[in-house]
Amino acid sequence: MDGRSAIKEMAKQILRMEDELTNYDEGRTCSVGTITGGTTTNVVPHECKVSVDIRVPDEDYQQRVLDFFTSLTTFDPDCMLEVEGGIDRPPYDKFRGIEELFEHAKGLADKIGFDLEDLKTGGGSDGNFTGALGIPTLDGLGADGHGAHSFDEFIYYSSLEERVKLMLGLMQTLE
Repeated sequence: MDGRSAIKEMAKQILRMEDELTNYDEGRTCSVGTITGGTTTNVVPHECKVSVDIRVPDEDYQQRVLDFFTSLTTFDPDCMLEVEGGIDRPPYDKFRGIEELFEHAKGLADKIGFDLEDLKTGGGSDGNFTGALGIPTLDGLGADGHGAHSFDEFIYYSSLEERVKLMLGLMQTLE
């Protein structure tokens, strides 16, 4: 509607989404990764779009997230809200086979000379698909570094050799 800022409405929606859907202790995160809207500084923006990444610990919570988005209403009754998209991968839910594979990888890392940490990230890789099929899958075995998925992301060159040795060790145990 004329005079109603879509960006202002979306800013409130972003705070709602991130505040209500993020709980690090429960292993769930909500992050708005992109936002676009408006045309120029002296024009009230009539449209605003965001892309949202959500990581959840299990399928039950995945349904709760879908319910959350289908029940969203606008803060300003003169604004409209349209939700598109859906689930693009199952959650990375650890099961016994994954735990056993991780312990094996951790043992190999110890022999190589580094500590392999078990982290809960929610997963966002193709490993989510194989894990959901019951195939033991490890994610995040690449080079050690800092600032994942940011403009400041980097790897420690010194970790490349140990990670290659870990991959070789994991593949050799398949023989």
